[in-house]
Amino acid sequence: MRSKTSLLGGIAAAVLAAALIWYFFLFNSATERYITTERQVRIGETSIAVGIADTAQEREQGLSGTTALAEREGLLFVFERNDQHSFWMKDMQYAIDIIWISADKRVVYIAKDVSPDTFPHSFTPPTPARYVLQVPAGFSSGHDIMVGDMLEVSLQ
Repeated sequence: MRSKTSLLGGIAAAVLAAALIWYFFLFNSATERYITTERQVRIGETSIAVGIADTAQEREQGLSGTTALAEREGLLFVFERNDQHSFWMKDMQYAIDIIWISADKRVVYIAKDVSPDTFPHSFTPPTPARYVLQVPAGFSSGHDIMVGDMLEVSLQ
């Protein structure tokens, strides 16, 4: 009887350990994938640590498959040209704010609290943009970010 209990306890411990390893792998992949080359951007008085998505592959992946962004964390998409760049919520697990920014680094449009449930709907700004910043849902309202605000960023 004692060996059966020990065996069940060992299996339970192994399952728990595997679950914890899986959880930490998933959690870390959510933030570390893009924040490894952390840069700071500023909109108004608000600083944000961002990862940069400036290749076609990084822009295509975006935040899909991640589990969360921290409060002052985001992903900055950098495009080669101004356009009405569209985004959807494919494979997203949490809501975000999407902020489009012109070549002269002014906020031109904000889609707030965009939920994964909106997929396959695409979100497109009414005017061309060169950059797009994705931040946690509610971030724009919580930090009074508005159309016309300036983005300060160094991309060198």
